[in-house]
Amino acid sequence: LSQNPPTVEQFEEFARRHPQFTDELRSVREAHNPGLMLYRLKAFAERHPEAKPLLPAEQDVTEERRFAEDFIEARFEYGGNGGTPDPDGLGDPGQRTTLAHGYIELGGFRVGISDSLYDTWTGSAGNVITDDAIAYANGRTNQMSYTFAGGNGFSALIGLEQGDNDHEIDDYLPHIVAGAKFEQAWGAISAVGGYDAVVEEFAGKIRLDVNFTDTVTGFIMGGYQSDDKKDNYYGSWNGDYAIWGGLSAKVSEKATVNFQAAYEEEGTFAAALNVAYEVVPGFVVTPEVNYASFDEDRGTGDDAFTGIVRFQRNF
Repeated sequence: LSQNPPTVEQFEEFARRHPQFTDELRSVREAHNPGLMLYRLKAFAERHPEAKPLLPAEQDVTEERRFAEDFIEARFEYGGNGGTPDPDGLGDPGQRTTLAHGYIELGGFRVGISDSLYDTWTGSAGNVITDDAIAYANGRTNQMSYTFAGGNGFSALIGLEQGDNDHEIDDYLPHIVAGAKFEQAWGAISAVGGYDAVVEEFAGKIRLDVNFTDTVTGFIMGGYQSDDKKDNYYGSWNGDYAIWGGLSAKVSEKATVNFQAAYEEEGTFAAALNVAYEVVPGFVVTPEVNYASFDEDRGTGDDAFTGIVRFQRNF
């Protein structure tokens, strides 16, 4: 965001028009660096307003930096007894700290670590806590990408990823992600595809979001992978295809009801229902119930019920 001093031609033109300032202006032009030159020029212009046109235009730093963003999220977790004891006896074996996200964005370019672009481009899944009983993406990854945002609701993405711990690249070729999206007042339609450079297979997802009213929204998303027998970073479900769908309804000023259901080709079905209740501004309590009917690839084929209560404080 540094400002550039006047050019030699601009200085000479000013001296031609105002020869009485030639000697005084020499000390400005002989400054040994641009910063000092601008400092002296500003002082000179305060004494002689005729020199103000030589000053660079004032920069709005907020405007200049509005395309540059950075984001860091760290997570601190405690899971009770378990884990590997600290050999020095200084840490609790159930305690864990994780850099969940850390990246820099500038003018559509992003570099850092975060959830896979294959996950975030289509908005993950629904507004339930257990939205990944049938997984729609794998873990976090180092990544670099470029996103083009048009002025008509259209955007497109191209990215390169390293993969998570179980799907890291083993050669110079990274995993490749590409996507497109169209958003309007009625909702959005988005698509994303990923190529796993290790197993050399493809997976893709298409999602439709609809705003039925100001308080009721819904989505449906389908995924397909080229070979479910290979451990594809982007094909995280069992079988060739999987489908997810859900609804959210704001039923009062404080309460929103969220529902999601999902199914994969191998036979697993999962559903979740919760109520996100804002007790006071910034404090949300969300009780949730979950049901799953597993296929034999995931277990015994028995049904399962679970319950969760999340307390969330937003600062």
